[in-house]
Amino acid sequence: MGFIPKDVAINDFIFATIAEERGFQGAVLLIIGLLALLLQCISAAIFARDAMGRLIVVGVAAMFFTHIFMNVGMCINLTPITGLPLPLISYGGTFALSCMFLLGMVQSVWVHRHLGLEEMNDAERDRRFR
Repeated sequence: MGFIPKDVAINDFIFATIAEERGFQGAVLLIIGLLALLLQCISAAIFARDAMGRLIVVGVAAMFFTHIFMNVGMCINLTPITGLPLPLISYGGTFALSCMFLLGMVQSVWVHRHLGLEEMNDAERDRRFR
């Protein structure tokens, strides 16, 4: 419809652009997808092997939540305009690369959630591999 100028549509106001082009269903689908990403991060934090992994994942989830809340909030006039990008959606190479690096750290915590064979005692190893 052209309510959002083309020079800012790809940057800070990407949520408003998606809502304008895809409607209410597109905006809700985007929010549900980002919420699913946050829930997966929290799930990885719950099953983390150690406290450091848990802190890494909770920190990544908190950063993503802050960026999502601020970006959507500034598009619906709930928060002041700060220029925080929407993770994995907004145009910007450095921030997208940073988000992918952080999600890689979350995946690493998820992959290493079980104790290694060398850290198990003999009874656990026998019980697990029978």
